[in-house]
Amino acid sequence: MRQPANRAVWLLAILALEVAIYAPSFTKFFCGDSLFYLSRVLEDWVDVVAKFRSPDGLGQYRPLTYVLYSYVIYPTAGLDLFRNHLFPLLFHTANTVLTYFIARHIFARSRPALLAAFFFGVSTVGAYITYDNTFIPDYLYVFFYLGALLSLCRCLESNPVLNFVIALVLFLFALFSKEAAVSFAAGALMVLLLASEARRSRKGVNPRDSVPSGEFGPGPAVNVPTWRIGLMCAPFAVATLVYVGWHLAVKGGALYPSDPNQPHRLEVTWRNVQSKLADLAQAVGLSSPMSIEWQDLVINLPLMIWLAWVVVRTLRGILRGELMCRAGML
Repeated sequence: MRQPANRAVWLLAILALEVAIYAPSFTKFFCGDSLFYLSRVLEDWVDVVAKFRSPDGLGQYRPLTYVLYSYVIYPTAGLDLFRNHLFPLLFHTANTVLTYFIARHIFARSRPALLAAFFFGVSTVGAYITYDNTFIPDYLYVFFYLGALLSLCRCLESNPVLNFVIALVLFLFALFSKEAAVSFAAGALMVLLLASEARRSRKGVNPRDSVPSGEFGPGPAVNVPTWRIGLMCAPFAVATLVYVGWHLAVKGGALYPSDPNQPHRLEVTWRNVQSKLADLAQAVGLSSPMSIEWQDLVINLPLMIWLAWVVVRTLRGILRGELMCRAGML
């Protein structure tokens, strides 16, 4: 009883840290992009059906985001700053919890799972996600995406049919929330292979830190062969191909608009890649990587040294075939 309680305390501490970091934005005014949903509130079921039948005016197909905003967020929060900021934070904390449980399946250990939840929860990217409802597609599709992954992992423990059906439904919800969910089949394959291997290689794990099979589900762990894992992921790959094919059909064969004034067009040039380097740096916690101001150097130099150590250790672990390092590449 003591070990589960300790894990719960650490997880709650991570969630409390998230609140402390992101809650100060609750008094900030709306981001300008929030007007996108505010000006497109659905009024009836005719509008709902229209959103599911075709992409919106920006060429995006994210019907569930309009449904969530129109029938949950806007009626509940209106124009109140606190309540509007609350929704992204609630989803982000929920996604942190899902990350923890998925990581437990991958590692079959609680400490790495808590570390995974920590790095997901307090990542600098979270400052964007939790600011306001501008990022509904991001926090909503991740919620369904992670939920589907967790259900698939539970297929390895018990009730494979029920959990698979739940995973499939949640995956479709993710596709209806943001196009990035097309990566699910590949992600699910990697996660299931790692989770399956963790069950075969529990020998030598510290028993005080291991996660007993019974905590995942009521039945014993199922030793699933690799070919069956591939079959489990195949329906998601087929659904993804159908989804992409439908996009190509309704968009005249082009996934991205060619209009140079369209904000969501695809432009693959070195200059465009350079403009995104700062965003890539933020993804690993470097807010101003090229700054020589002492305030930035105090934070960035230790972080750069730590990142270099992580890269070296990860590459060495991959060459040695270590499960932890291969999982870290996810």
